[in-house]
Amino acid sequence: MSNEQPSAWFSLIPRKVTKANLQQSLKRRRSTLDWEFGAEERTVWAETPPVALPRTPVNRAGQSWEVHSQTPPPSTRPPTRSPTRSVARTPVATATPVLDGAPQSTDTRRMIATRKALDEALDHWWTNGELPSLTLLRDGLLALESGHLLDETQRSFLLRVALRRQRGMITALRYQGDPDRTAFLIKDALLDLKYPLPAKFIKELQQEDEQSATWTDYLLHDLVYELGVAQGKRRQLVVLALAQLQGNTHVLAIGHVDAKGQSRPLSYRWSLRWLFWGAVVLALTVGYGGLYRTSYAQTVRIPASSYIISDPAGAGRMRTVVLGAFYLDQTEVTNRAYQHCYADGVCTAPSSEASATRAVYFANPVYADFPVVNVDWDAANTYCVWLGKRLPTVEEWEVTASIAPLTQRYFRYPWGERFEPNFVNGASIFVTDTRAVGTFHPVGDSSFGARDMAGNVAEWTASPAVDLEDGFIVKGGSYGDNAELLRLDVQQSLVRTTQTPGLGFRCASD
Repeated sequence: MSNEQPSAWFSLIPRKVTKANLQQSLKRRRSTLDWEFGAEERTVWAETPPVALPRTPVNRAGQSWEVHSQTPPPSTRPPTRSPTRSVARTPVATATPVLDGAPQSTDTRRMIATRKALDEALDHWWTNGELPSLTLLRDGLLALESGHLLDETQRSFLLRVALRRQRGMITALRYQGDPDRTAFLIKDALLDLKYPLPAKFIKELQQEDEQSATWTDYLLHDLVYELGVAQGKRRQLVVLALAQLQGNTHVLAIGHVDAKGQSRPLSYRWSLRWLFWGAVVLALTVGYGGLYRTSYAQTVRIPASSYIISDPAGAGRMRTVVLGAFYLDQTEVTNRAYQHCYADGVCTAPSSEASATRAVYFANPVYADFPVVNVDWDAANTYCVWLGKRLPTVEEWEVTASIAPLTQRYFRYPWGERFEPNFVNGASIFVTDTRAVGTFHPVGDSSFGARDMAGNVAEWTASPAVDLEDGFIVKGGSYGDNAELLRLDVQQSLVRTTQTPGLGFRCASD
């Protein structure tokens, strides 16, 4: 959209609705902000040149920072992703900021207030899963439409809110820079069990977004995977979404050319198509019995990238690792899931039926959704292989637990930098035993959405211990550990035959 002020503001001026201009509006497929929100929610921003103040994202502990002394970009610069800057950061001042020695305009103050409100709303989302009102969504999208810059975290959050509220979706979609993240947010909205985004919107979103060819491919891939693991209502939502995509020639057209004039390889598109139909045939032919092994745990997807994590060579040191894309179980493996492997004659029984304080734990249906314990490394590895998976490496485990995907920031705990005793099953809450997996969702989740990455039970990894013969590294800490031992940069080496009530595992896959 052009950043020329007259045309930008003209689209927000109330106009008399007639049959002629209504028909003309319907013919013009690219929806405007006025069309998405309606005149009753329109606001008036001062007609002054937008001033961009790039911000570093807030962390989930609620600490926000403002970048000072930045030179505003030209007003003709189109809204793009904010570049990464290495600048000194100071806490946001409460006084009215000053640019070039003069007080800021009303428009600039409103922009700063909008950014601050978005940061606070994002903090509430991470902490309580609460989404902001339509008013903030409207203000954020109006800011983008008028040429102001928001960082990627804020723009992604606006898309999440727009998809949930089903208002402003097209406008929010136009300002996304990462197609993989866009596909994840759309899939998340489509498969929301309480307020699912109707699948019928997929076609319109594709038609209205020039970059839809790329994120559609990611979305199709993710939905095909979900078809093999989802159950109940979630599976029904997956089928509805795939039906919309498969019925859309925009996805299946051979030799489709995207907005940049680049054609997707024929083998790539047909491989996705056959992957989808292969999954459908498998589901119909084999039935539930052939798919139940992969249905115990939802997974989180970690994209291929380089990540900065802790270096075990020294306290406080960091290192860079390069990982391919992989999936990690969202929760620790439960008693219920492990019992199926045991009943199949593949997995061995835990070394003890009891947990730390419960005489009958593994076979007690009351604790079916609690993590399985008293299993050694070989038993954990056997279970993952039975599912067609594997144990995660130390690097994969720590990236999932500690990295914020949008900012690449490293956190000491899954939820942020500061220890929160009420976010984790650790020694601070005096439970002295396991709790059901996901008890502390969403406040205790990692940025990628994995649960109980700190506390509850420590977890086996596939990485051999360098300081212990025939040993492997264990991460995460357990219900008996204090704040220092629950840090994500802490690891422990145990011999492979170790079986304790505070030790469990989760699986990974490529």
